[in-house]
Formats: sequence, C-alpha cells, structure tokens
Amino acid sequence: MPGGGGGGSPRGAGAAPGGGKRGRAACEPHAIGDLLASFIATTPAGRALAREALEEGWREAVGPEVASATRVRGMRDGVLGVDVASSALLQELSTFYRSSILAALKKSTGALREVRDVSFKLGALDVGKTETRDVRTERK
Repeated sequence: MPGGGGGGSPRGAGAAPGGGKRGRAACEPHAIGDLLASFIATTPAGRALAREALEEGWREAVGPEVASATRVRGMRDGVLGVDVASSALLQELSTFYRSSILAALKKSTGALREVRDVSFKLGALDVGKTETRDVRTERK
C-alpha cells in the first residue's frame, strides 16, 4: 500500500480517536431542562411564555395595584427591568420598597428567583386602554 501504515483500517490515518465514530459529541443525551431552556430562548413562542412567567411573578410579588401601574420589560443578567407609569411611584418603589420586592421575587418560583436587582424606569404604559374601549363601546 502506498503511504505505508498497514493495519487494515479503511479510515486510515484520518480516523477519529475512540473507534472512528465521528460526530459522537452531537448525539450525546441532554437534560430536558437544558432543552426546554434552549427552546424558550430561541423561539417566539418560548419567549412569549418566558415573558408571561416574568409578568405573573411580578404581579404576585407586588400585588395587583402596583402591577397595574407597571410593566415588566424583561430580565438580563439577573436584573429585572420594569417600566413605571408615574415618577412618584417610581421614586416610592426604588427608594422604599426595592428590598421587600427583591425578597418577594426571590421567594417566587421560576426565573424570578435569580433576580439580583430591579431597574425601574419611567415609561408610558397602556394603563387606561381598556377604559377607553369601554367608553367607545357605550357611545355606539
């Protein structure tokens, strides 16, 4: 045989170590939690589910009154971003209630347990949207 190297291996010198099975790492089993996390991170449906879970956890932590005047923007690197409807509420939440909100979030289930901080930002919300629709319906 040209190039030497007997041994009768059809793959020759380029054979992969460990018995010649290439691509084996791609077929290894993965934990179901890892697969679900990948699904949530990469698909629109998964991102919508993750966002809804954040909003639900936020409502449970702060109560319906505060939740109706706020909107969860998302979570990044352990920081939950929240838009707040008024500057007075923003000041109250960030100054007086931040630590109790964080404690409530850490007691919750899911991704909110991993929250290290909350970033409040003044933002326009669609808080009165349903009332506007009701008024329009009554006029017809």
